[in-house]
Order: sequence, then C-alpha cells, then structure tokens
Amino acid sequence: MVYENYRHNIKMLPNIHHADTIEVFKQIYPGQPNYKLGDVYANIVGKPLADAHTADADVEGLCTLLRLRNGVGDAIAAAQESYSAIVKRCMK
Repeated sequence: MVYENYRHNIKMLPNIHHADTIEVFKQIYPGQPNYKLGDVYANIVGKPLADAHTADADVEGLCTLLRLRNGVGDAIAAAQESYSAIVKRCMK
C-alpha cells in the first residue's frame, strides 16, 4: 500500500505509523514455526481461526492474540515505522 500511494503521488500525513504484526508476534510469541496469523492463533488459542482471511475474523484473531500477552504496547512501539520511513526504505 505504501509503495502504491507513493507511485500514485497520494500524500499521507507524516505522523501516520504502521506496525507490522509479524514483527510484533515475533516479540510477544517467540519461537513460532511461522508467523502467519492463522497458524499463530491455532498454536496459542488451541483451535483454528474461524473464517480466516476475512476482515472481521482476522481483526478478531489479531485482537485476541494481542490481549493474551503483556508488553504488547512495547512490541508495537518497537515494530512501528513512520510512513515517510517506509517510503524511503521502499524506494532504495
């Protein structure tokens, strides 16, 4: 999305941040075989994520996983990146 915004000259506010959930999961759920949402959910919650890959289910699964751990705010802060930093990284 960031690259597409840049490519089409769509301006974003400089204070918008993004936190990659994979990086957050690596911090709060270390040692997972992979960091696909459905797989992490199944490993931690003990059942498959119902209706995976639908917006509602994915958001609910993400929220469930985030609620189960302490230190999530720190993990999100460590994984966040500003829009302008993402553009710079993608345009190298």
